[in-house]
Amino acid sequence: MLKWFSLLILCCVFLTGAVTAQAAVTTYTDQSSWAAAAGSSSVETFESATVENWTGATTFSKSLTDFTIAGTLPDSNDNAGVYSSGDASLSSGNFFGWSGNATSATLEGGPSFTITFSSARKAVAFDWGNNDYSDYYSVKIDGVAYTNPPFIPKATSSSPLKTGFWGIVSDTEFTSITFTVAATGGTIEQMSIDNVRYGAAQGGGSGSSVPFPVWGICFLAAAFVSVRLLVAKKQ
Repeated sequence: MLKWFSLLILCCVFLTGAVTAQAAVTTYTDQSSWAAAAGSSSVETFESATVENWTGATTFSKSLTDFTIAGTLPDSNDNAGVYSSGDASLSSGNFFGWSGNATSATLEGGPSFTITFSSARKAVAFDWGNNDYSDYYSVKIDGVAYTNPPFIPKATSSSPLKTGFWGIVSDTEFTSITFTVAATGGTIEQMSIDNVRYGAAQGGGSGSSVPFPVWGICFLAAAFVSVRLLVAKKQ
């Protein structure tokens, strides 16, 4: 009897791990393709946001319509904020940008920040700009870091601003995305994001860490074991 129940427990644990690990994530560098996969979405253009800049060794927080941007500036030369113009300006309007210093060997320092949504999302995208030829940032979503793209460095120091689009659609919900330096030569030239697009939560909430199909399988397995035990007892 103990043998059967031990096998049942092991099966349930295995199935739980297998199912919860199968999160389907797709990245996009084309806005139309992302929009088709994401479905209904909203966009933050920063046009209605107050232009302001944080500088020096400090922390900052900026509340917008559906999310908050909060981060740290560990170096006295670090900057971040909502700008109306700058080296990494993506359009004639406002954008969120940052620059500063970081240690090339350890990647310590440099602005870092997190976008936290007011409710869970399954899709997010943005336009990005990188005015540096050696430095770039990573974007971490649900524990996975993505680099190059976005924030691909420009070819040389005299090359024009490198720009692009990057987005993600996931079958699991997330509430935040984090931006941190991934490579640097020391001085981080201005980088930027604009037109942050995000898909509405796709219903169901975050739910249990074990999906319903796993419990269904475990229930059937338990029923099977019970029947086998009854038959064995009668014999």
